[in-house]
Amino acid sequence: MKTIISTSLSEVKSSLENLKSAFSNSFQQLVDKGKELQQVTESLLTRTVSRDFPRCDLVEGSNELFVLFELPGLSLEDFQLEIGGGLLVVKGEKKSKIQGRGAAIHLGECAYGAFERSVSLPLRVVEEKAEAELASGILLITIPKAEVSDQPRRKVPVR
Repeated sequence: MKTIISTSLSEVKSSLENLKSAFSNSFQQLVDKGKELQQVTESLLTRTVSRDFPRCDLVEGSNELFVLFELPGLSLEDFQLEIGGGLLVVKGEKKSKIQGRGAAIHLGECAYGAFERSVSLPLRVVEEKAEAELASGILLITIPKAEVSDQPRRKVPVR
């Protein structure tokens, strides 16, 4: 009988050990990358707030405009509210109460981090008379509508 491969049993065992070691190293690298990806994902989920945060409702009443923002878990110190030029802006930061305690996140649906939301007001209002109150995570802004006579007239050039 003719020998096709001339290897000893010890060479075969050595090759199998090398293959086993290479597989184990590759598998460990895959596990490490998976853990790294999980940490990055958790970090993104817990530190960013979506561009639609906070959610908002604009409701026109008979004499006023109501603007409602949902700000769950925020207190007055966590945000600021500005109005001017027909634009209402709420900005601040939503901080996690548990982040940094070394806990592993198994489900991360709550968004955290800095936010800024601008809302164009759909009609003329008396911005100086805007009032706001925060109760149970709901920020309600009440802005009186401008009277028709409050709107200054101006000439429109025609070409």
